[in-house]
Amino acid sequence: MNAKSSVLIVGGGVVGVCAAYYLNEAGFSVTLLDKNPVCGHQNSSSYGNAGLIAGEHAIPVAAPGALSRGLRWLMDSGSPFYIKPRLNLDLMRWLWQFQRACTAKKMRQSIPVLLKMGYTGLTLYESLNAHPELDFGYRRTGRLLLYNSLPGLQEGIEE
Repeated sequence: MNAKSSVLIVGGGVVGVCAAYYLNEAGFSVTLLDKNPVCGHQNSSSYGNAGLIAGEHAIPVAAPGALSRGLRWLMDSGSPFYIKPRLNLDLMRWLWQFQRACTAKKMRQSIPVLLKMGYTGLTLYESLNAHPELDFGYRRTGRLLLYNSLPGLQEGIEE
């Protein structure tokens, strides 16, 4: 690539910033656009995941029972599965396709892909952290899972 190649990235969350960093390292001229502060707005997924990097989490959202469990979340705008209720053919089509994707077979097919993506992301984060000029507060501290019911614990063990 020559230095005259230009890339425009829309979105200044962690993914956009990392894409800009690696493209710049590869010799591209990069412009990063975001209407909010880079990696800091409360409506971005970078803010919403609290900086969690979970390389070992590999159960896709479209898992068996996800839609039926998620129905109680549909009306809660603070939930991870909120969809603004409306009569919309595209939304109905999406919900139908999502339900069809919530099978054990499709879930099992997704797990290796999600694991590879997660561990690749973790490896890239650790390589970024190794650069002395980059300081973004990365710490690898482990994870503690707590359950408030026996059924919840059993579901966590199964997952």
